[in-house]
Amino acid sequence: MNSNANATGLPMRLLPHQSSFVDQFFSSPGMRNLILQARPGYGKGSTLIAVATRFLREKPSARVLCLVPGLGLRTQFVRRLQEQSTPAMEMDRYRFREMLDSPVDQEGWPSGIVIVMTRELARTEDIKRSLATTNWDLLIVDEFHQFKTGRALNLLRELTKLSSRVILSASSFVELPEVFDNKDTTVVAWTRDQLIDFDGMPLTTPERVTRIVPYDLSPDELSLASTLNKLCQLLRSGKQPRGLASTWTRSLYSSPAALEARIAKAEELISMPTDDSSGAFGDCEEDGFYEFDAETVGEASAITRRLQEEIEKLSKDSKLLVLVGLVNNLKMTDLSPRRVCVLTDYVATLFYVAAEIETLGNPLFILHGAMSFEDRQSSIDRFRSVGGVLIATSAIMSEGVALPDVTDLVFYDIPASPTVVQQILGRFDRFGRHIALKVYALSPSNDILGNLPESTKTVEQFVLAMGGEPCE
Repeated sequence: MNSNANATGLPMRLLPHQSSFVDQFFSSPGMRNLILQARPGYGKGSTLIAVATRFLREKPSARVLCLVPGLGLRTQFVRRLQEQSTPAMEMDRYRFREMLDSPVDQEGWPSGIVIVMTRELARTEDIKRSLATTNWDLLIVDEFHQFKTGRALNLLRELTKLSSRVILSASSFVELPEVFDNKDTTVVAWTRDQLIDFDGMPLTTPERVTRIVPYDLSPDELSLASTLNKLCQLLRSGKQPRGLASTWTRSLYSSPAALEARIAKAEELISMPTDDSSGAFGDCEEDGFYEFDAETVGEASAITRRLQEEIEKLSKDSKLLVLVGLVNNLKMTDLSPRRVCVLTDYVATLFYVAAEIETLGNPLFILHGAMSFEDRQSSIDRFRSVGGVLIATSAIMSEGVALPDVTDLVFYDIPASPTVVQQILGRFDRFGRHIALKVYALSPSNDILGNLPESTKTVEQFVLAMGGEPCE
Protein backbone atom coordinates (compact mmCIF):
# COMPACT_ATOMS: atom_id res chain seq x y z
CA MET A 1 0.00 0.00 0.00
CA ASN A 2 2.05 2.90 -1.26
CA SER A 3 -0.71 5.44 -1.78
CA ASN A 4 -1.14 6.58 1.84
CA ALA A 5 -0.44 10.29 2.05
CA ASN A 6 0.76 11.93 5.21
CA ALA A 7 -0.05 15.37 6.55
CA THR A 8 2.62 16.92 4.35
CA GLY A 9 1.31 15.20 1.21
CA LEU A 10 4.30 12.90 0.94
CA PRO A 11 3.50 9.23 0.18
CA MET A 12 4.11 6.56 2.78
CA ARG A 13 6.49 4.22 0.98
CA LEU A 14 6.37 0.60 1.99
CA LEU A 15 8.86 -2.01 0.95
CA PRO A 16 7.59 -4.92 -1.19
CA HIS A 17 7.16 -7.33 1.74
CA GLN A 18 5.16 -4.70 3.63
CA SER A 19 2.95 -3.87 0.65
CA SER A 20 2.34 -7.58 0.07
CA PHE A 21 1.05 -8.02 3.62
CA VAL A 22 -1.29 -5.02 3.36
CA ASP A 23 -2.63 -6.23 0.01
CA GLN A 24 -3.13 -9.74 1.42
CA PHE A 25 -5.17 -8.36 4.32
CA PHE A 26 -7.52 -6.29 2.14
CA SER A 27 -7.83 -8.77 -0.73
CA SER A 28 -8.97 -11.54 1.64
CA PRO A 29 -11.83 -10.18 3.78
CA GLY A 30 -12.60 -13.71 4.97
CA MET A 31 -9.14 -13.90 6.56
CA ARG A 32 -10.24 -13.02 10.09
CA ASN A 33 -7.09 -13.60 12.16
CA LEU A 34 -3.67 -12.70 10.84
CA ILE A 35 -0.39 -13.17 12.71
CA LEU A 36 2.65 -11.30 11.43
CA GLN A 37 5.99 -12.69 12.58
CA ALA A 38 9.29 -10.93 11.93
CA ARG A 39 12.47 -9.98 13.69
CA PRO A 40 12.53 -6.54 15.36
CA GLY A 41 13.11 -3.84 12.80
CA TYR A 42 11.70 -5.58 9.74
CA GLY A 43 9.03 -2.89 9.46
CA LYS A 44 6.09 -4.40 11.34
CA GLY A 45 5.13 -1.04 12.86
CA SER A 46 4.90 0.79 9.53
CA THR A 47 2.87 -2.08 8.12
CA LEU A 48 0.36 -1.97 10.98
CA ILE A 49 -0.02 1.79 10.55
CA ALA A 50 -0.62 1.32 6.83
CA VAL A 51 -3.34 -1.26 7.54
CA ALA A 52 -5.10 0.94 10.12
CA THR A 53 -4.95 3.96 7.80
CA ARG A 54 -6.43 2.16 4.82
CA PHE A 55 -9.02 0.38 6.96
CA LEU A 56 -10.46 3.67 8.25
CA ARG A 57 -10.43 5.20 4.80
CA GLU A 58 -12.45 2.31 3.44
CA LYS A 59 -14.71 2.17 6.51
CA PRO A 60 -14.80 5.65 8.12
CA SER A 61 -17.18 4.61 10.93
CA ALA A 62 -15.09 1.62 12.05
CA ARG A 63 -13.95 1.00 15.61
CA VAL A 64 -10.22 0.29 15.64
CA LEU A 65 -8.21 -0.65 18.74
CA CYS A 66 -4.42 -0.83 18.78
CA LEU A 67 -2.51 -2.21 21.78
CA VAL A 68 1.22 -1.50 22.07
CA PRO A 69 3.91 -2.44 24.66
CA GLY A 70 4.76 0.97 26.18
CA LEU A 71 4.08 4.69 26.47
CA GLY A 72 6.79 5.71 24.01
CA LEU A 73 5.46 3.40 21.34
CA ARG A 74 1.91 4.58 22.03
CA THR A 75 2.86 8.17 21.31
CA GLN A 76 4.89 7.12 18.28
CA PHE A 77 2.00 5.15 16.78
CA VAL A 78 -0.42 8.05 17.21
CA ARG A 79 1.95 10.56 15.66
CA ARG A 80 2.66 8.33 12.69
CA LEU A 81 -1.04 7.72 12.15
CA GLN A 82 -1.74 11.44 12.30
CA GLU A 83 1.01 12.03 9.76
CA GLN A 84 -1.12 9.90 7.44
CA SER A 85 -4.13 12.14 8.24
CA THR A 86 -5.63 9.19 10.12
CA PRO A 87 -7.70 10.10 13.21
CA ALA A 88 -5.92 8.62 16.24
CA MET A 89 -6.11 9.02 19.99
CA GLU A 90 -3.68 8.19 22.80
CA MET A 91 -5.87 6.59 25.42
CA ASP A 92 -4.83 7.12 29.02
CA ARG A 93 -6.79 6.98 32.26
CA TYR A 94 -7.76 10.67 32.11
CA ARG A 95 -9.16 10.35 28.59
CA PHE A 96 -10.96 7.16 29.58
CA ARG A 97 -12.77 8.92 32.44
CA GLU A 98 -13.54 11.83 30.13
CA MET A 99 -14.99 9.38 27.60
CA LEU A 100 -17.23 7.79 30.25
CA ASP A 101 -18.58 11.21 31.26
CA SER A 102 -19.63 12.01 27.69
CA PRO A 103 -20.18 8.74 25.79
CA VAL A 104 -20.62 9.04 22.05
CA ASP A 105 -23.03 6.11 22.02
CA GLN A 106 -24.13 3.18 24.13
CA GLU A 107 -20.81 1.40 23.80
CA GLY A 108 -18.79 4.40 24.89
CA TRP A 109 -15.80 3.91 22.61
CA PRO A 110 -15.74 6.34 19.67
CA SER A 111 -15.82 5.17 16.07
CA GLY A 112 -13.92 6.52 13.08
CA ILE A 113 -10.69 6.81 15.05
CA VAL A 114 -7.81 4.53 16.01
CA ILE A 115 -7.67 4.08 19.79
CA VAL A 116 -4.06 3.43 20.83
CA MET A 117 -3.31 2.30 24.37
CA THR A 118 -0.64 0.43 26.24
CA ARG A 119 -0.93 -3.21 27.18
CA GLU A 120 -0.69 -2.27 30.87
CA LEU A 121 -3.62 0.16 30.70
CA ALA A 122 -5.77 -2.37 28.84
CA ARG A 123 -5.22 -4.87 31.67
CA THR A 124 -6.64 -2.61 34.41
CA GLU A 125 -9.98 -3.94 35.61
CA ASP A 126 -12.36 -1.12 34.63
CA ILE A 127 -10.83 -0.57 31.19
CA LYS A 128 -10.56 -4.31 30.62
CA ARG A 129 -14.32 -4.71 31.29
CA SER A 130 -15.16 -1.85 28.94
CA LEU A 131 -12.94 -3.16 26.14
CA ALA A 132 -14.32 -6.68 26.48
CA THR A 133 -17.92 -5.50 26.00
CA THR A 134 -17.30 -3.61 22.76
CA ASN A 135 -17.49 -4.94 19.22
CA TRP A 136 -14.32 -3.91 17.42
CA ASP A 137 -14.08 -3.82 13.64
CA LEU A 138 -10.29 -4.14 13.75
CA LEU A 139 -7.99 -5.17 16.58
CA ILE A 140 -4.23 -4.65 16.20
CA VAL A 141 -1.85 -5.92 18.88
CA ASP A 142 1.84 -5.15 18.50
CA GLU A 143 4.28 -7.66 20.08
CA PHE A 144 1.39 -9.80 21.32
CA HIS A 145 3.78 -12.47 22.62
CA GLN A 146 4.34 -10.15 25.59
CA PHE A 147 0.86 -11.08 26.85
CA LYS A 148 2.33 -13.76 29.10
CA THR A 149 0.24 -13.93 32.26
CA GLY A 150 -3.11 -15.66 32.54
CA ARG A 151 -5.09 -12.44 32.95
CA ALA A 152 -3.40 -10.76 30.02
CA LEU A 153 -3.98 -13.77 27.76
CA ASN A 154 -7.61 -13.98 28.82
CA LEU A 155 -8.10 -10.33 27.91
CA LEU A 156 -6.50 -10.93 24.52
CA ARG A 157 -8.73 -13.94 23.89
CA GLU A 158 -11.85 -11.94 24.81
CA LEU A 159 -10.88 -9.07 22.53
CA THR A 160 -10.18 -11.35 19.56
CA LYS A 161 -13.62 -12.93 19.94
CA LEU A 162 -15.25 -9.50 19.86
CA SER A 163 -13.29 -8.27 16.82
CA SER A 164 -14.27 -8.72 13.18
CA ARG A 165 -10.66 -8.60 11.98
CA VAL A 166 -7.50 -9.21 14.01
CA ILE A 167 -3.81 -8.59 13.34
CA LEU A 168 -1.26 -9.73 15.90
CA SER A 169 2.44 -9.02 15.42
CA ALA A 170 5.30 -10.84 17.13
CA SER A 171 9.03 -11.35 16.95
CA SER A 172 9.94 -14.42 14.92
CA PHE A 173 12.35 -15.90 17.47
CA VAL A 174 9.89 -16.21 20.38
CA GLU A 175 7.35 -18.87 21.28
CA LEU A 176 3.87 -17.59 20.56
CA PRO A 177 1.07 -17.96 23.13
CA GLU A 178 -2.13 -19.69 22.06
CA VAL A 179 -4.78 -17.05 21.59
CA PHE A 180 -7.29 -18.24 19.00
CA ASP A 181 -9.74 -21.03 19.69
CA ASN A 182 -10.60 -21.45 16.03
CA LYS A 183 -8.54 -22.43 13.01
CA ASP A 184 -9.36 -19.31 11.03
CA THR A 185 -5.81 -18.03 11.42
CA THR A 186 -3.12 -17.20 8.88
CA VAL A 187 0.51 -16.78 9.88
CA VAL A 188 2.77 -14.59 7.74
CA ALA A 189 6.47 -14.90 8.57
CA TRP A 190 9.03 -12.55 7.06
CA THR A 191 12.50 -14.03 6.63
CA ARG A 192 15.59 -12.18 5.54
CA ASP A 193 15.89 -13.93 2.18
CA GLN A 194 12.41 -12.66 1.25
CA LEU A 195 13.22 -9.00 1.79
CA ILE A 196 14.12 -6.88 -1.21
CA ASP A 197 14.41 -3.17 -1.83
CA PHE A 198 12.44 -1.04 -4.29
CA ASP A 199 14.75 -2.11 -7.11
CA GLY A 200 14.26 -5.81 -6.38
CA MET A 201 17.70 -6.21 -4.85
CA PRO A 202 18.20 -8.13 -1.56
CA LEU A 203 18.16 -5.98 1.53
CA THR A 204 21.55 -6.37 3.14
CA THR A 205 23.55 -4.80 5.92
CA PRO A 206 27.27 -4.97 6.71
CA GLU A 207 28.13 -7.83 9.06
CA ARG A 208 28.41 -6.54 12.58
CA VAL A 209 31.56 -6.89 14.67
CA THR A 210 31.29 -8.24 18.23
CA ARG A 211 33.92 -7.99 20.92
CA ILE A 212 33.84 -9.14 24.55
CA VAL A 213 35.73 -6.55 26.65
CA PRO A 214 37.12 -8.17 29.83
CA TYR A 215 37.93 -6.37 33.06
CA ASP A 216 39.65 -7.59 36.23
CA LEU A 217 37.98 -6.99 39.58
CA SER A 218 40.16 -5.48 42.30
CA PRO A 219 40.58 -7.19 45.70
CA ASP A 220 38.12 -4.71 47.24
CA GLU A 221 35.57 -5.47 44.55
CA LEU A 222 36.02 -9.21 45.06
CA SER A 223 35.52 -8.70 48.80
CA LEU A 224 32.28 -6.84 48.09
CA ALA A 225 31.17 -9.69 45.86
CA SER A 226 31.98 -12.18 48.60
CA THR A 227 29.85 -10.28 51.11
CA LEU A 228 26.95 -10.13 48.68
CA ASN A 229 27.34 -13.83 48.07
CA LYS A 230 26.58 -14.41 51.77
CA LEU A 231 23.37 -12.41 51.37
CA CYS A 232 22.41 -14.37 48.26
CA GLN A 233 22.96 -17.67 50.11
CA LEU A 234 20.66 -16.41 52.85
CA LEU A 235 17.99 -15.41 50.35
CA ARG A 236 18.17 -18.79 48.65
CA SER A 237 17.69 -20.69 51.90
CA GLY A 238 14.42 -22.31 52.85
CA LYS A 239 11.44 -21.42 50.70
CA GLN A 240 12.71 -18.08 49.49
CA PRO A 241 12.62 -17.56 45.71
CA ARG A 242 15.89 -17.92 43.85
CA GLY A 243 14.97 -14.96 41.62
CA LEU A 244 15.39 -12.53 44.50
CA ALA A 245 19.05 -13.47 44.96
CA SER A 246 19.59 -13.18 41.19
CA THR A 247 18.21 -9.65 41.28
CA TRP A 248 20.81 -8.65 43.85
CA THR A 249 23.53 -10.38 41.86
CA ARG A 250 22.66 -8.49 38.67
CA SER A 251 22.74 -5.18 40.54
CA LEU A 252 26.32 -5.95 41.66
CA TYR A 253 27.32 -6.91 38.13
CA SER A 254 25.96 -3.56 36.97
CA SER A 255 27.49 -0.96 39.31
CA PRO A 256 27.97 0.10 42.94
CA ALA A 257 25.20 2.66 42.34
CA ALA A 258 22.74 -0.06 41.33
CA LEU A 259 23.68 -2.12 44.39
CA GLU A 260 23.23 0.92 46.64
CA ALA A 261 19.78 1.50 45.16
CA ARG A 262 18.93 -2.15 45.84
CA ILE A 263 20.11 -1.81 49.45
CA ALA A 264 18.04 1.35 49.95
CA LYS A 265 14.96 -0.40 48.63
CA ALA A 266 15.56 -3.37 50.91
CA GLU A 267 15.92 -1.12 53.96
CA GLU A 268 12.64 0.57 53.08
CA LEU A 269 10.88 -2.79 52.85
CA ILE A 270 12.51 -4.12 56.00
CA SER A 271 11.12 -1.15 57.95
CA MET A 272 7.57 -1.75 56.70
CA PRO A 273 5.35 -3.34 59.35
CA THR A 274 3.73 -6.69 58.61
CA ASP A 275 0.76 -8.46 60.22
CA ASP A 276 2.88 -11.11 61.96
CA SER A 277 5.45 -8.54 63.19
CA SER A 278 8.17 -10.05 60.98
CA GLY A 279 10.17 -7.96 58.59
CA ALA A 280 10.15 -7.90 54.81
CA PHE A 281 12.97 -8.23 52.38
CA GLY A 282 12.53 -7.98 48.64
CA ASP A 283 11.60 -5.78 45.73
CA CYS A 284 7.86 -5.50 45.32
CA GLU A 285 8.21 -4.15 41.77
CA GLU A 286 10.61 -6.66 40.24
CA ASP A 287 10.32 -9.82 42.31
CA GLY A 288 7.05 -9.64 44.14
CA PHE A 289 6.77 -9.00 47.90
CA TYR A 290 8.51 -11.75 49.84
CA GLU A 291 8.13 -12.06 53.61
CA PHE A 292 10.93 -13.36 55.82
CA ASP A 293 11.02 -14.27 59.48
CA ALA A 294 12.55 -11.84 61.96
CA GLU A 295 15.79 -13.79 62.34
CA THR A 296 16.45 -13.83 58.59
CA VAL A 297 15.66 -10.13 58.35
CA GLY A 298 18.14 -9.38 61.13
CA GLU A 299 20.90 -11.31 59.36
CA ALA A 300 20.08 -9.66 56.04
CA SER A 301 20.12 -6.20 57.62
CA ALA A 302 23.57 -6.80 59.10
CA ILE A 303 24.91 -7.93 55.73
CA THR A 304 23.45 -4.94 53.87
CA ARG A 305 25.09 -2.56 56.39
CA ARG A 306 28.40 -4.26 55.71
CA LEU A 307 27.78 -3.95 51.97
CA GLN A 308 27.28 -0.21 52.34
CA GLU A 309 30.53 0.12 54.27
CA GLU A 310 32.45 -1.81 51.61
CA ILE A 311 30.94 0.25 48.79
CA GLU A 312 32.12 3.44 50.50
CA LYS A 313 35.65 2.03 50.76
CA LEU A 314 35.95 1.19 47.07
CA SER A 315 38.82 3.15 45.57
CA LYS A 316 37.98 2.37 41.95
CA ASP A 317 35.38 0.80 39.70
CA SER A 318 37.18 -1.56 37.31
CA LYS A 319 34.22 -1.88 34.97
CA LEU A 320 33.70 1.87 34.69
CA LEU A 321 37.41 2.45 34.04
CA VAL A 322 37.29 -0.04 31.14
CA LEU A 323 34.27 1.77 29.69
CA VAL A 324 36.03 5.13 29.93
CA GLY A 325 39.06 3.70 28.12
CA LEU A 326 36.84 2.19 25.44
CA VAL A 327 34.99 5.47 24.83
CA ASN A 328 38.27 7.36 24.67
CA ASN A 329 39.68 4.90 22.13
CA LEU A 330 36.59 5.18 19.96
CA LYS A 331 36.97 8.93 20.03
CA MET A 332 40.70 8.84 19.18
CA THR A 333 40.78 6.21 16.44
CA ASP A 334 38.25 7.69 14.06
CA LEU A 335 38.13 11.21 12.69
CA SER A 336 34.48 10.98 11.63
CA PRO A 337 31.76 11.70 14.22
CA ARG A 338 30.88 8.59 16.19
CA ARG A 339 27.60 7.77 17.81
CA VAL A 340 28.16 5.52 20.79
CA CYS A 341 25.25 4.03 22.69
CA VAL A 342 25.84 2.53 26.14
CA LEU A 343 23.07 0.29 27.50
CA THR A 344 22.46 -0.59 31.12
CA ASP A 345 19.69 -2.39 33.00
CA TYR A 346 19.46 0.18 35.78
CA VAL A 347 18.60 3.88 35.93
CA ALA A 348 20.97 4.22 38.91
CA THR A 349 23.80 2.87 36.75
CA LEU A 350 22.80 5.18 33.91
CA PHE A 351 23.33 8.33 35.98
CA TYR A 352 26.42 6.87 37.63
CA VAL A 353 28.04 6.17 34.25
CA ALA A 354 26.83 9.47 32.75
CA ALA A 355 28.56 11.47 35.50
CA GLU A 356 31.91 9.89 34.56
CA ILE A 357 31.46 10.05 30.78
CA GLU A 358 30.55 13.72 31.03
CA THR A 359 34.06 14.49 32.27
CA LEU A 360 35.53 13.22 28.98
CA GLY A 361 34.16 16.18 27.05
CA ASN A 362 31.98 14.17 24.64
CA PRO A 363 28.46 15.35 23.83
CA LEU A 364 26.35 13.32 26.27
CA PHE A 365 22.69 12.35 26.15
CA ILE A 366 20.52 10.09 28.28
CA LEU A 367 17.41 8.06 27.58
CA HIS A 368 15.24 6.21 30.10
CA GLY A 369 11.63 5.32 30.75
CA ALA A 370 10.88 8.07 33.27
CA MET A 371 11.45 10.76 30.62
CA SER A 372 8.51 12.21 28.74
CA PHE A 373 8.12 11.35 25.08
CA GLU A 374 9.13 14.89 24.14
CA ASP A 375 12.31 14.74 26.23
CA ARG A 376 13.19 11.32 24.80
CA GLN A 377 12.71 12.54 21.25
CA SER A 378 14.75 15.67 21.92
CA SER A 379 17.61 13.59 23.32
CA ILE A 380 17.53 11.24 20.32
CA ASP A 381 17.36 14.08 17.79
CA ARG A 382 20.32 15.92 19.32
CA PHE A 383 22.33 12.70 19.54
CA ARG A 384 21.68 11.98 15.87
CA SER A 385 22.62 15.53 14.95
CA VAL A 386 25.93 15.96 16.77
CA GLY A 387 26.99 12.42 17.70
CA GLY A 388 28.70 11.66 20.98
CA VAL A 389 27.52 9.23 23.66
CA LEU A 390 23.97 8.19 24.42
CA ILE A 391 23.45 6.29 27.69
CA ALA A 392 20.14 4.44 27.80
CA THR A 393 18.34 1.76 29.75
CA SER A 394 17.84 -1.53 27.95
CA ALA A 395 14.11 -1.47 28.73
CA ILE A 396 13.58 1.68 26.65
CA MET A 397 14.67 -0.26 23.57
CA SER A 398 11.46 -2.32 23.72
CA GLU A 399 9.35 0.77 23.14
CA GLY A 400 10.06 1.24 19.47
CA VAL A 401 13.17 3.44 19.65
CA ALA A 402 15.17 3.00 16.44
CA LEU A 403 18.82 4.09 16.29
CA PRO A 404 20.20 2.82 12.97
CA ASP A 405 22.87 5.52 12.87
CA VAL A 406 24.67 4.30 16.01
CA THR A 407 28.23 3.30 15.14
CA ASP A 408 29.15 1.57 18.40
CA LEU A 409 26.85 -0.27 20.80
CA VAL A 410 28.15 -1.06 24.30
CA PHE A 411 26.36 -3.54 26.56
CA TYR A 412 27.43 -2.25 29.96
CA ASP A 413 25.17 -4.96 31.38
CA ILE A 414 24.89 -8.18 29.38
CA PRO A 415 21.25 -9.27 29.04
CA ALA A 416 20.56 -12.66 30.60
CA SER A 417 18.21 -13.65 27.78
CA PRO A 418 19.25 -14.18 24.14
CA THR A 419 15.75 -13.04 23.16
CA VAL A 420 16.35 -9.67 24.80
CA VAL A 421 19.67 -9.38 22.95
CA GLN A 422 17.92 -9.94 19.62
CA GLN A 423 15.20 -7.41 20.46
CA ILE A 424 17.79 -4.79 21.33
CA LEU A 425 19.85 -5.48 18.20
CA GLY A 426 16.75 -4.83 16.14
CA ARG A 427 16.85 -1.21 17.30
CA PHE A 428 20.37 -0.69 15.89
CA ASP A 429 21.46 -3.25 13.29
CA ARG A 430 18.93 -2.35 10.64
CA PHE A 431 18.79 -2.68 6.88
CA GLY A 432 20.06 0.44 5.19
CA ARG A 433 23.21 0.70 7.31
CA HIS A 434 26.31 1.61 5.31
CA ILE A 435 28.88 0.66 7.95
CA ALA A 436 29.05 -2.34 10.27
CA LEU A 437 27.66 -1.99 13.76
CA LYS A 438 30.41 -2.56 16.31
CA VAL A 439 29.15 -4.25 19.47
CA TYR A 440 31.03 -4.44 22.77
CA ALA A 441 30.05 -6.35 25.91
CA LEU A 442 31.79 -5.76 29.24
CA SER A 443 32.41 -8.93 31.23
CA PRO A 444 34.46 -9.73 34.38
CA SER A 445 37.41 -12.02 33.70
CA ASN A 446 38.04 -13.12 37.31
CA ASP A 447 35.79 -14.74 39.89
CA ILE A 448 32.72 -12.84 41.11
CA LEU A 449 30.35 -14.19 43.75
CA GLY A 450 32.22 -17.49 43.41
CA ASN A 451 30.04 -17.92 40.36
CA LEU A 452 32.14 -17.33 37.27
CA PRO A 453 30.63 -20.32 35.41
CA GLU A 454 27.21 -18.63 35.48
CA SER A 455 28.77 -15.41 34.21
CA THR A 456 30.53 -17.37 31.47
CA LYS A 457 27.25 -18.99 30.48
CA THR A 458 25.65 -15.56 30.13
CA VAL A 459 28.48 -14.41 27.88
CA GLU A 460 28.24 -17.59 25.79
CA GLN A 461 24.50 -17.06 25.36
CA PHE A 462 25.19 -13.46 24.38
CA VAL A 463 27.72 -14.48 21.73
CA LEU A 464 25.29 -17.09 20.40
CA ALA A 465 22.52 -14.52 20.18
CA MET A 466 24.87 -12.12 18.42
CA GLY A 467 25.33 -14.76 15.72
CA GLY A 468 21.71 -14.32 14.63
CA GLU A 469 20.89 -12.39 11.50
CA PRO A 470 20.81 -8.59 11.65
CA CYS A 471 17.47 -6.81 11.67
CA GLU A 472 15.95 -4.21 9.39
